[in-house]
Amino acid sequence: MRCDEIMRKDIPLVTEDDSVEHVAGLMRDENVGFLPVVRDDGSGRLVGVVSDRDIVITAVADNLDPRTTRVGHIMTAPVITATADEELESAEDKMATMEVRRIVVVDDKHVVLGVVSLHDVAQRESEKKTGEVFREVSRPSARW
Repeated sequence: MRCDEIMRKDIPLVTEDDSVEHVAGLMRDENVGFLPVVRDDGSGRLVGVVSDRDIVITAVADNLDPRTTRVGHIMTAPVITATADEELESAEDKMATMEVRRIVVVDDKHVVLGVVSLHDVAQRESEKKTGEVFREVSRPSARW
């Protein structure tokens, strides 16, 4: 199975110039905790990702104003990506190695095409494979 067969394509995108307040509201409205961040030039080129955790750990914990703080200031970059024609197993291996629950699917120009999440894997893979990926993604941090 390839990434383009499993990826979610209807993912909202935000730009690095969007406010944290706008992005938090979009996450709430879309019921998601992760959004790809693209250039503000209309190209759709991936520059980072922002998660609800980024908002809490960086913006809230540092008492940044969500109305004036831009996503580019708190986003995570660089981003682990996969290509549309990449085998799902390769994407799963990247997710496990990098301990991430989502991987952004891009084209050869780094334009966002979709996202593959651990949830998507669980919906389509065997319980054994899902368990293997989940176990690797969820390894305990050295801090705990």
